[in-house]
Amino acid sequence: MRTIPPDPVYMARKIFGKELLRQRAAKGWTQHGVGSRLGVHQSLISQWERAIKTPGPGYAERLDEIFGLTDESVFATHYHRIVRAIDDRTWTMRWAEDVERQAVTIKFWDPLLVTGLLQTRDYAYAIYRGAGQGSKWAEERLAERLARKDILEKDKPPSVLSLIDEAVLDRPIGGPQSLRNQLEYLVEMTERPNVTIQVVPLSAACTRGLTCAFGLATLPLDPDVATVDSLVGPFVTVDFDIVSKLHIQFDTIRADAYPQSQSISLIKNAIQRWKK
Repeated sequence: MRTIPPDPVYMARKIFGKELLRQRAAKGWTQHGVGSRLGVHQSLISQWERAIKTPGPGYAERLDEIFGLTDESVFATHYHRIVRAIDDRTWTMRWAEDVERQAVTIKFWDPLLVTGLLQTRDYAYAIYRGAGQGSKWAEERLAERLARKDILEKDKPPSVLSLIDEAVLDRPIGGPQSLRNQLEYLVEMTERPNVTIQVVPLSAACTRGLTCAFGLATLPLDPDVATVDSLVGPFVTVDFDIVSKLHIQFDTIRADAYPQSQSISLIKNAIQRWKK
């Protein structure tokens, strides 16, 4: 199993944090002392030193002023390195290979489709064929998608929580038979103690959740990881700010979801509709 490569954003924040700790120690100041001079709570200073949070705009220049480093622009230089790392996320973490296989908990939201990990062969193939890249490309992508299911058969599989928009139950990807089989598979998966599926009702009108699909993974040793879908492919990150916002967004969407028992009833009703 590949080790997750270090996130350039995290590494840049770590350098910023070490410099802040070094300068603070040289002055003999506490985190509270720095926070008081900067006009922020000491917990924020702690988050910067531990590379948990990216400093907001303007704070780096203020730190240079406080520590008498304006001419050298020490903190401003480190801050711009963080910004460049955020803008240039070309690193090679792969969701399926590097994240899912190590995850303890995985959460998904998709406003348009059944999430990839829980897709059946026909359902997934119809999606890839619809991309217009040819049958060979579709077959290769299908094999990759189905291989992801191996994690569900491990001795200690991850806990999986999938939020599905109610409209997905009436979107016949691959045709009526394909969708019916897909919905039956979802019901079957909910019999596993580690899998939870909840339907988000149309009445929720969760506009925040309609922008894109995303996933969140909790790993045993590494920071939480997020994957966000886009037209050019998934974007994977451990950036604390982004991951935190997605956790909040997921919880907001889930607050409107039906409980699993009611969700299963909705899915079963949809199965009956597609049998007609």
